[in-house]
Amino acid sequence: LLRGAATPAAAPAAQQAEAVSAGGVAAGLAVGAVFAIAASRGRRRQVGRGRAQLRVATVDAPAPVEQKKDLTGLLPDCPPTIWTADDIDIENLPEVKETAPLVVDALELKEKIPTGQEKAFFAEQRESIMQQLQKHGAILFRNFDMMKDAEGFREFYESLQLNPCLDPIHTSGLREMVGKKDAVYEAVNKPSLAQHFVGLHNESTFVKT
Repeated sequence: LLRGAATPAAAPAAQQAEAVSAGGVAAGLAVGAVFAIAASRGRRRQVGRGRAQLRVATVDAPAPVEQKKDLTGLLPDCPPTIWTADDIDIENLPEVKETAPLVVDALELKEKIPTGQEKAFFAEQRESIMQQLQKHGAILFRNFDMMKDAEGFREFYESLQLNPCLDPIHTSGLREMVGKKDAVYEAVNKPSLAQHFVGLHNESTFVKT
């Protein structure tokens, strides 16, 4: 037999082998395609899962600012002063045990008043503060941040449940309001009133405070 030449009996076997080989290749390609499709679907599912796990950061809307009622033109007259100075013996006054005003300084209360909690402090201490007011007759509050403007001063007196009223001598024009909306007067500071006596006041009438 010459090399390379197939016998008639070997030909069908060779053809069958080629057919089997071709079928194996086709089957392999088919299996590969199935795996490729499955892998692709798996990747899509993983991507889908990844997308589903994404979280979008959100920012809460700022809390609405409480709108205070405008008190312009709504203040009542202050209660009249009742003078009970009759029959007072100036020469035999009792010993003074308490003086006025009582000074309450925020710098001395740092440990008791956390930053931004002055309003809560006054609300919590209201009963004690009112007792001190009855005892001393006047209280001077110093270095409180909330009292640096008219809006903050209103927060202060409302936290103590105090009601504003008109200046008893408002018709004389001795003082102006720095905040009509919040019912806050300024001190008597007109230079023309330097020689004017303002009862129950100890500030300089011509110095802006």
